[in-house]
Amino acid sequence: YFVGSSDTKDFEILKRPTTLTYDGATSGARGEVVTLSATLTDDRKGGAGIAGKPIVFELGSLSGTAVTDSSGRAAMEVRLDLDPEGEYQVVVRFAGDGYYLASVDTVDFDVTWQFTFEDDLKRGSIFLNPSTKEFRFVSGGGEDRSSIKHDPSMQVEERFVRILFSDEEITLAGLFDLKTGLFAATVKTAGGLYELHATGTCSRDPAGCA
Repeated sequence: YFVGSSDTKDFEILKRPTTLTYDGATSGARGEVVTLSATLTDDRKGGAGIAGKPIVFELGSLSGTAVTDSSGRAAMEVRLDLDPEGEYQVVVRFAGDGYYLASVDTVDFDVTWQFTFEDDLKRGSIFLNPSTKEFRFVSGGGEDRSSIKHDPSMQVEERFVRILFSDEEITLAGLFDLKTGLFAATVKTAGGLYELHATGTCSRDPAGCA
């Protein structure tokens, strides 16, 4: 006859590895609505998207959750109610589940001041990035100067930022008030000399913006 016996062994379930890649906006002006997005893929299936999984988005004090679609992409819109003087990163997370391993991705994000104007220079916008000290002048009417970036002389004081730049088409000397978020400048173009006063999604206090 046979004597009964038994044995036990540990059994480990290997979850499938994933990759989460942030592919949304990496900059925006204060008060602007931007789209944050990320794509979750299955490393064992040649990078195929994973559908129906919750992805957590974090940007400064802003956060939210979106579910991946059939391609593995999740997206959400946020309004940038953030101080442009801060340093920010977008962090996206997939917590994992019983079948998939967790994954995360992190990308730097720049928040800028934006000023809008409508005067002798027609309608347009001015963008100022306090972190990179980049100044961008975009004119929406008359001359087409869309998305031209300048490397200005920029002097940061306790309350004001003084800006001076010049190229073959325009010279601008401006003063940005860090306390009120207002911008004023003298602009010289081929058409003459202008005074520019700009307001927009600019102030630390949203109520202070026109």
